[in-house]
Amino acid sequence: MVEKSKEIASLKDFDELYELVRPIKDRIHGVGPLLHYDVCLRIATGFLEVKPELIYVHAGAKEGARALGLNTSNGKLKKDDFPAEVKRLDSAEDIEVFLCVKKDALKALRYNS
Repeated sequence: MVEKSKEIASLKDFDELYELVRPIKDRIHGVGPLLHYDVCLRIATGFLEVKPELIYVHAGAKEGARALGLNTSNGKLKKDDFPAEVKRLDSAEDIEVFLCVKKDALKALRYNS
């Protein structure tokens, strides 16, 4: 990532950062979608002062989104894709955390409905 540091520093959008880092991530054995997102989130919020506008679904967040009946094949969702109760959360990051933390409860609700 050092060779991309100047390009990274000029970015103003989380999704641009996420896509720029993807080929670097793909070259490192064992780095999956969750670490990719977490590294980009740290760079974006800590250095670029930008936040994701889309909800990135991977690992537990993907399970939570699927429990809500959402199509996760793109790996990203818009806030408008979610039910009103979830859209009330402040940010895309809050929704991602909610999906991950509450995935089991969301699955239980789905199967008990």
